[in-house]
Amino acid sequence: MGARSSSSIQKKIVAGEIPAFRSAGGRDYRITRADLIKYMQSHAIPVPRELSDPDPRVLIVDDDPVVTEPLEEFLTLHGFKVCTAQSGLQAGYSLKAFKPHIILLDMLLGDMDGRDFIKISSADKEMRNAKIIGMSAYLKREDISAEDLSKMHMFLSKPFHYDRLLKKMERAIEKLGQRQISF
Repeated sequence: MGARSSSSIQKKIVAGEIPAFRSAGGRDYRITRADLIKYMQSHAIPVPRELSDPDPRVLIVDDDPVVTEPLEEFLTLHGFKVCTAQSGLQAGYSLKAFKPHIILLDMLLGDMDGRDFIKISSADKEMRNAKIIGMSAYLKREDISAEDLSKMHMFLSKPFHYDRLLKKMERAIEKLGQRQISF
């Protein structure tokens, strides 16, 4: 958002037209997604699709159903819309159709290296903002180039605790503006 838009929104917050809060010690205002959408709708401002979708979408790309099935169930129970892909090819189709906010990507797929998938997905203008969380039972963080790591939100070694993953995903969603927006 430009400085002009941010300044206008801050004025609306200070005037009490948009409910907001500040985090402990924070100088920026935080607006919940729901309050921002309500304000935009009441003022006939078009709501971007990224804001209007209530459930963050997660694409799990892993060729092992022992990983994907319980992970899909866990994330669904925590309010995520989940799509799974067992190959890089399936994941490519899912990118366009599902438009995930977060991609949980196994780095060693049967048909494609996860690093190649990162290059393909980051070249897609629509998917450039999706947060990629790389995962692997065989590769370690130091096995992945700095360039590939820079295109990921984070990397997790398998096995990992679901609660830790959930916290990391919530941070990724905040960066996407799904939960709160800062001004």
